[in-house]
Amino acid sequence: MSGDEVFTIQARRCKRCGRLLTSQEAVERGYGCQCAMKAKREEEAQKPIPGRYSIIWRRKADMYYGFDDYFEPGEFDEKIEELKNELRESVKKEINDEIEKLRKENKELQGIKKNFESIKRDFERKKEECERVMKDAEYRAKHARLAELMEQMKLVLWSVTWETRYKRKCNKCDCWRNVKVTLPSGNTVSDTCICAKTARVYHPKENVLYEIADRGLDFRVWYKERGDKGKEYFIADTIAVIPSKIIDRNKNFEEINKKEVYGIFFTSFEECQEFCSYLNKKEGVAGYDYDREGNLIAESTGEDNE
Repeated sequence: MSGDEVFTIQARRCKRCGRLLTSQEAVERGYGCQCAMKAKREEEAQKPIPGRYSIIWRRKADMYYGFDDYFEPGEFDEKIEELKNELRESVKKEINDEIEKLRKENKELQGIKKNFESIKRDFERKKEECERVMKDAEYRAKHARLAELMEQMKLVLWSVTWETRYKRKCNKCDCWRNVKVTLPSGNTVSDTCICAKTARVYHPKENVLYEIADRGLDFRVWYKERGDKGKEYFIADTIAVIPSKIIDRNKNFEEINKKEVYGIFFTSFEECQEFCSYLNKKEGVAGYDYDREGNLIAESTGEDNE
């Protein structure tokens, strides 16, 4: 081939960079070696990911329009959709149940609303009736309480008291029941006479209602010994006593402990006297009818010991 021979070769421009391509492979491909690799990477990058949506925004007359390219959802998307559907159904059921509950409550409230005035009148009537019953019960309780109290709380009650008494005085002792004794030394001393022996003799004592006081849950009643006729109404130096027991023919004397005599009252003089005679007989005080000076106080203060 001479140097001035003219010949032709197949060539084209690169689709990417515009450079002249002369190799047959590059001409057929339309890209040079480097540009072919870059074009392939760009093509791979533009391929959509399966299961996702791609949105291409185009501007036209200052407006944007979205176009969805739909792809077949994967297994993950199906699970998500199932979960969404289950949540929807659950929430829907809860809402329906709540709505049904509210409907029932509303229906009941509608019934109450319709009968409200009637219910209100019935309530007021029952309230007045309840207050009337309570007042009546309170009155009955107070009346019964006072009646029970006053059933035995008499104006006058009888208690058991005692005094020291002597037997008949002999003619050998003085007024103090002492005798003069002359000692071998010639000195004279006083000695107690054999008739100075004493005994406690029980007898009834009249007691008068002295004070009544309300102590909250119960009444307290005090009695005080009445003075002798012609003297003060109450004995000034005595203490007012609250009866521990009031006997009105309802107690066996043998059941009464002598230590409990203080605080026991009788409703009648006769029964109190019977109890005193019972105690005197039990103590054996027959004949102890005199005071220390030898004056006769009362006859038959005690029963004979038989």
